[in-house]
Amino acid sequence: MPPAPNQPDFLQTDNLVPWCWGRGNDVWGIFDSAIRGDCDGIMALLGKDPGLVRCESSYRTPLHFAVRENQIDAALLLLNCGADATYVSNPEYHHRPLQMAQDRGYDELARILEEQMFQQWGICPAGDEIAAAFKDRDRDRTVQLIEEHGIEVADVRGNKPIHWAVMTRQVNWINALLEYGADIDSERPDGARPLDLTNGDYWYRGWRDLHPDAPKDHMAIMSHLLAKGAFYDLTTACRRGDMETVAAMITKDPVAAKRDADYSTWYSGYPLRSAAKAGELAIVELLLMAGADPNHPEHGLAPFGGSLYDAVQNGHLDAAKMLLQFGANANQEVESSGSAYSAAESDEMKSLLRENGGLHCVFSCCYNGYAEDFAAHCERDPFVANDSRLFGMAAEHGLKEIVSIFLKHQPDMWSRCPAYLGKTPEIQDWMVANGWQVNNTGWMGIHAIHHGGSSEKLQRWLDLGVDVNLIDGEHQSTPLGWAARRGDVELVKLFLVNGADPQLAGADWAKPVEWAKRRGHRDIVALF
Repeated sequence: MPPAPNQPDFLQTDNLVPWCWGRGNDVWGIFDSAIRGDCDGIMALLGKDPGLVRCESSYRTPLHFAVRENQIDAALLLLNCGADATYVSNPEYHHRPLQMAQDRGYDELARILEEQMFQQWGICPAGDEIAAAFKDRDRDRTVQLIEEHGIEVADVRGNKPIHWAVMTRQVNWINALLEYGADIDSERPDGARPLDLTNGDYWYRGWRDLHPDAPKDHMAIMSHLLAKGAFYDLTTACRRGDMETVAAMITKDPVAAKRDADYSTWYSGYPLRSAAKAGELAIVELLLMAGADPNHPEHGLAPFGGSLYDAVQNGHLDAAKMLLQFGANANQEVESSGSAYSAAESDEMKSLLRENGGLHCVFSCCYNGYAEDFAAHCERDPFVANDSRLFGMAAEHGLKEIVSIFLKHQPDMWSRCPAYLGKTPEIQDWMVANGWQVNNTGWMGIHAIHHGGSSEKLQRWLDLGVDVNLIDGEHQSTPLGWAARRGDVELVKLFLVNGADPQLAGADWAKPVEWAKRRGHRDIVALF
C-alpha cells in the first residue's frame, strides 16, 4: 500500500493559499478529515469557513478525498453542505466522484452519488446521449431522445437540452424547447444559466467547438434569450454595454454592484470584470463609484479579482488606469492564464503595470525563468518559496538562478523536490548531483512516470533508476496500471519488458488488468 498523504509544504500556513481557496492548514485539515471520515472535524472546519467545502488543491476537493476513501458519511455531509459532485478538471488524471466510486467497486457510494445527481440535477446517461446529438446537429436523433427521456435530463456536467441548444446556437431548438416547457433560466450545478453559455464554456468553447453551420455571433443568441424572457441580470447588462439598464439596477439595488455572480468563468462573472472585459469605461466607473471591489475574488477563477486582468488582456488601457486608481491589485491572476502583466501586449500597458508593482506570476517565473520577478515575489512573501512543486518545475528546466532563490529561503528544497525529469541529460545530472532523489513523489504519492509520455522519456526515467513498480496514492496503481488505464499499448509493453509486476497494486481493483478491462482495452488485457 502507498503511504497516506502528508500535509504538503505549500499548505503549511495559517495564511490564505490563493489557488486552494482557503487557509493552508484549514484546507489540509478538511482534506485529512475527509480521508479519515471525521465528520466532526469537517463540521468544525466548515463552521469556521463554509467556503472550505469548495476548497481544492491540484483540482481535488474534500468530496474527492471522501469518495476516494469510501467515507460514505463524510461524502454525504459534504454533499449536504454544497459540494459539487460533478466537478472535475481533467478526466485523464482527475476523475469525477461517481467514476472513482465505480472504479473502486464502492457500490453503495456510487448508488448514493447517482441518486443525488439525478434527483437534484437530472444527471443520467441519457443526458450524455442528448448532448452528443445536439453537438452533431442530428435533429432526428435529438427528437427521438427527447421524446423518450424528456427535457429535464442532464449530461454529466448538468447540461440539460436547453443548455445545449444555447451552446450549439440552434435557435429553432431553443424555441421548441421553450414551447415544450423548458426553463429559460435553468441552472447547472456550477450556477450557469443558458444566458451565461451563449459563447460556450470551458468544455465546449464557442470559438473552437461550434459546428460550421452555427451562427457566429453569440451576442445575437443572448439577445434572443432576453427577448424570450430570460432573467436580465447585472452581469449580462455589463457584458452588453447596456448603461441604462446597469444604472437602473444599481439605483434600485445599490448593493448589486458588490454582489457575487452566480457563475464565474472566463466568459462571465463579477459585473465589474464583465464591464472591464468589454471595455465599457462608463459602466466600469459607475460600478466602482457604487462600491464594486476591483479585487473581488471569484472562486476557481481569480483569487485576487480579475477585473484588471480582463481589461489588460483586452487592451483597454483607460479601464486599466481607472481600476488601478481604485486600488486594483496589479498582480491579478486568472486560472491557467498567468498574471495581468503576462497578459499585457502593448509597451504602454506593460509600463503602467510595472509602475504599479506588476510582475509575472510565480508559476510563470518558475517555468520561464523570470528571476528578478521571482525574487520580488519572495521579498514580498518568503512563503512563496515553500513550494517544492514549483521548485521542481524550475529545476527540470535548468533555471539555476530561480533554484538559487528557492534555496536561499528553503535550503532543504532538493530533498523535498518531487520527481521532475530534467529537460536534458545535463540538467538531469545537475539535479542528481545536488541531491535530488529519482523516486521522490508529489504529496499524493504520484510520480511523473505515472503520467506516461513518450517511450524515449520513459526510457530515460528507467535509466535513472526509477522504481518501475511505484504505487501511487491516488489510483493505488503502478505506472503499468496507469498505462493500462489509458490504453497505451506501447508503454505497457515497455514497462513489462523492464520488470513491471502485472499483479502489483494497492488494491485488487487497481491491478493493471482490471483497469484495462474496465476501460475496454482488449488488446492490453491480452498482454496479461
